[in-house]
Amino acid sequence: MTKINLNRCLSYEKRWDTSDVMCISSVACIGQFFLLRPVNELNQPSAVLWLSLVNASFCTVLPVFLTMIAVKRIGAASTSQAGMIGPVSTLFLGAIFLNEPITSWQLAGTALVLGGMYLLSKKVYAPRYFDGVAEIANAHEFCRVVALSEVPKFLTKIGGVR
Repeated sequence: MTKINLNRCLSYEKRWDTSDVMCISSVACIGQFFLLRPVNELNQPSAVLWLSLVNASFCTVLPVFLTMIAVKRIGAASTSQAGMIGPVSTLFLGAIFLNEPITSWQLAGTALVLGGMYLLSKKVYAPRYFDGVAEIANAHEFCRVVALSEVPKFLTKIGGVR
């Protein structure tokens, strides 16, 4: 039997999740369509409508939900690093399957992305002591400490603010 947390259900605090944000963005996109175009542009062949539905489902909705699942399971940092593989792989898949040329600018961008992924995966040591008290082990810890929501807790923890 599943337990239901009544405090969470009755709470006035609204927790936004992926589906809420996607609904809001959909309303904004549909609103923009009606502001900028006449309604008769919605008259499209059924093949176009079905392909649009497939595209929206498999290229927007599903990837967003899978990304949110990945964030929950492996964390935002690892998910963002894994997400950087998409544009790089698209470049090479386009060259292999569509015979698209690869330019030096694209290779430079690929090197920049891969270099950034490499740097993010390495431990980065900040100055040995932050504010003379706390040692920061790696870039992820540094970013967490510097994040606005964590600063008051961190300062309290090190005795800077009471």
